[in-house]
Amino acid sequence: MSRGLLTRADLPPDAITVSNNGLKNWYDCRYKWRLIYVENIGRSNFVSEKANLGDIFHKFQQWYYNQYIGTAVGPVDEIGQMQALQFVQDHCENTAEAGANLFKIFMIWNLYTEWAAKQETLVPTATEVETFADTGIVSRDGRPIYLHVIIDLLGDNEDKLAIVDHKSHTNRHWTKERILHDPQLIFYWIALELQGYHVDVAIINSVNVAVPKDDQKFRASLRGPERFARFERLYLTEKDVKLQFYFDEISKNIKEMWVVSHPEYPMRLTDNCAFCAYREHIPMDAAGNSAGAMVHLRSRFNTEVTDLEVFDDTEDIVDSGT
Repeated sequence: MSRGLLTRADLPPDAITVSNNGLKNWYDCRYKWRLIYVENIGRSNFVSEKANLGDIFHKFQQWYYNQYIGTAVGPVDEIGQMQALQFVQDHCENTAEAGANLFKIFMIWNLYTEWAAKQETLVPTATEVETFADTGIVSRDGRPIYLHVIIDLLGDNEDKLAIVDHKSHTNRHWTKERILHDPQLIFYWIALELQGYHVDVAIINSVNVAVPKDDQKFRASLRGPERFARFERLYLTEKDVKLQFYFDEISKNIKEMWVVSHPEYPMRLTDNCAFCAYREHIPMDAAGNSAGAMVHLRSRFNTEVTDLEVFDDTEDIVDSGT
């Protein structure tokens, strides 16, 4: 399935790409978006503990479904389990910080493979599919704008094209209503539809990765904390999602980012600013020293950013539902 989709090599050299994470930053705080994408200031590498757990489980899932491309999934033997654990340790930067939680997530994932071997109807065709879609929008300086996605999993679900988004959570279960307010899966969907691929079903593969601080209270069981199921599936069809509505709204925001002649980047001052990686700018800007704030932040991040990265919002794998 991934064959025929646009790759980075297919992009015009001056293309601007916009990912779901770019939109999230835009929705969260336009001033923050300006710091990242206009002022060319690097992004923080900080990952919360909850997001770290989700990242680790995500990598286990990537390994698992890669073993069964083109065929029905099955259980994983001890050798496979050790290979999966090594894969995660090699590909997750924060496994050391996860400490004992890494092995708790490993135990939860082992349960998942047993559950999936009995319950899974999806035949995986590709994992971690990076692709781009032409929006038809041109920036104020004449560059084409593309959507950029990295889709967790593509597959056949009863001979229908399915996109799958692995989502983890620790306390807020995913529902259809919540999905409709989280544009990531719909962003993937639109990117494929714009390239002429009709998506029959979108699947949320929801996993409860909550682990208690007290090791004595941890139970590797299909029932997670508070007796909720560890693993759940949500299915969306085109009847559930008004794709044209979402595409229109995404397009409006992209135009405000890159097309309007005199864009504005107001701060969204909330208590979240206390946790923002760019929070130092507030007192400096308030004192009329915006230029100094930019210099200070660049110095603190000490990040080398290429011209491509300025306009390319690389999709993060971390996908925590918390």
